[in-house]
Amino acid sequence: MHPARQLSRRESLVRRPPYCVRTTALLAWAMMAVILLLAITGTASGKRPDTDTWRLDMLRRLNAIREQHGLTALRLDNRLNKAAQLHTNNMIHRDFFDHKDPDGAKMTERADAFGYRWRRIIENIAAGHPNIQEALNGWMASPEHRAAILDVRVRDAGIGYSYAPNDWGNVTKIHYWTLLVGSE
Repeated sequence: MHPARQLSRRESLVRRPPYCVRTTALLAWAMMAVILLLAITGTASGKRPDTDTWRLDMLRRLNAIREQHGLTALRLDNRLNKAAQLHTNNMIHRDFFDHKDPDGAKMTERADAFGYRWRRIIENIAAGHPNIQEALNGWMASPEHRAAILDVRVRDAGIGYSYAPNDWGNVTKIHYWTLLVGSE
């Protein structure tokens, strides 16, 4: 029987068994796949409804506001929904609250990535509003956000929402919303 050999800290860091390297690589790929799945499916952590009823409810309320101002109704566009959801999830997972992500990507690039060939596109974001009506009230109280909702030149809408009950980092708003409106 051979005596057990004690590895120094340096040797233990350098001499990793091959299965550790493969496991680490697999875990990294799995994490990237989960983040991509969250962006595509629009599933966020927390109390997110299983259906798109929240999205349809917000669209109904947006269209009621537009109708009061004599404007045509918006229609949901799945490509804009995906772009809006991606940005909403990204704000939580990368701990920021801005129209540009930390890599500098803007709403136009997100819409392009999902195949929306926009002629006009506008984005509203909100955080901290626990329900649809409060998010809409916040937007309608802001002249820039109100103008986006009441823009006569937009026809399509995409809506993203994420709930992060254990929000951490510098931005801790728990509820995050993105509204993209545009026309092709």
